[in-house]
Amino acid sequence: MASEFAVYLPAVNLAFAKAVMGQVPRGRMFPAGLTLDQLAFWSPNPVWHYPNVLYSLGAHSVGADINNGITCLRPKGGILVFDSGGFQIAKGTLKGGPPLTEGMSADAAIASWRNYGNDTKSWVTRTSELHAKYAMTLDIPPWTTLPEHKGMPFNRCSFEELLSLTLGNLRYIDTHRQGRVQWINVVHGMDPMTTRQWWQAVKWFPCGGYSMAGAAGCRGGLFGLLNGVLPMLDDGAFEPGRDILHVLGTGTIKWAILLTAIQRRLRDVANPNLQVTFDSSTAFQEAGAREKLLVPPHLAGSATEWSFGYHSAPQGQRDVDSLDASGLDSPIGQRIRMGDLSIQANQWCQRKYDAISAALISHHSVWTMVHTFDRANALVYGNGRERLPNHWREAVEFIEDVIGRSGWAGRLVQSRALLDAVGK
Repeated sequence: MASEFAVYLPAVNLAFAKAVMGQVPRGRMFPAGLTLDQLAFWSPNPVWHYPNVLYSLGAHSVGADINNGITCLRPKGGILVFDSGGFQIAKGTLKGGPPLTEGMSADAAIASWRNYGNDTKSWVTRTSELHAKYAMTLDIPPWTTLPEHKGMPFNRCSFEELLSLTLGNLRYIDTHRQGRVQWINVVHGMDPMTTRQWWQAVKWFPCGGYSMAGAAGCRGGLFGLLNGVLPMLDDGAFEPGRDILHVLGTGTIKWAILLTAIQRRLRDVANPNLQVTFDSSTAFQEAGAREKLLVPPHLAGSATEWSFGYHSAPQGQRDVDSLDASGLDSPIGQRIRMGDLSIQANQWCQRKYDAISAALISHHSVWTMVHTFDRANALVYGNGRERLPNHWREAVEFIEDVIGRSGWAGRLVQSRALLDAVGK
């Protein structure tokens, strides 16, 4: 399983997972010689095989049987992580979950989860055990209490109350687990102090690894993430058998590089089999909602040269039924003709795409991200580190020097300006 670099987990959405199980409508153009199920890159196929993926149970209703490309076309030899749906629970949008509404009092939100949450806990535990290789524990994230989330059901709760609810979820999973999945214990925080508080409270839970979320993850920047990881390292969190360290909700080149630096040092000082992973749904959101595709950068010079670009996906009336090549530089892009994308013949309809068009563009953009992350890491940890923006390079060197050393807390404070300059 172990990869030289931090491994990106594309967070496949429900639309894509359903599309790869469908049939191409009669008369619709589609890349010659292919079928829709061959877009499931996580399953062996002749287009491009990348067996690493994350899928959120929050896309479904509580109690649902998951029957789509994720469960029917299983990855082989890679990493399949199920996210528990904590994001949807925090927002009160988990279908079929406890009754959680905007503007609830803290007491009402807590009572709703405690009185009606067992069905959700049971479904998450059972479904994860049935289908996943790794699964996130079920957290009630404390970021929901921030002012910008005013109106969310748990917004009026305290950090301690949400931690208490999460501990109840952990006890439920611990009691009902069947041993078929490796659980990833989610670590949250609002700042370094509350991150350590959360860690001290949840570290008893036997697990196969950890996931850094909220201000304990990329939302806290490199300063917040290291303030989460380093106390955990001191406590022996990354000993062999706890082989996954996941960072939730990021899909940037910067974080791919920084997380590889963290992985390399943790392997040196704690566990040679440790695998750092990270996820985002960027490719699917851009293709579906905005009809955009990702463009790889040059990887030289300023931070903008190390960031993805976004272009409108090619479509137009003149492309309907066209056999012209798409010009997209990816395994699927080299097979796509313009008429495979633009299928709406009505000249008055500006949008020419359907769900299959979005799936084709998503596949292209996932490959673009994975290929770019590997190219960037090979450059930085080969002979091209001088091409990094200065503060990124200094941050990588700081990670290499601080992990596994004594006095790390003081050094983080002293280097706060550098860590903040890298950004979130």
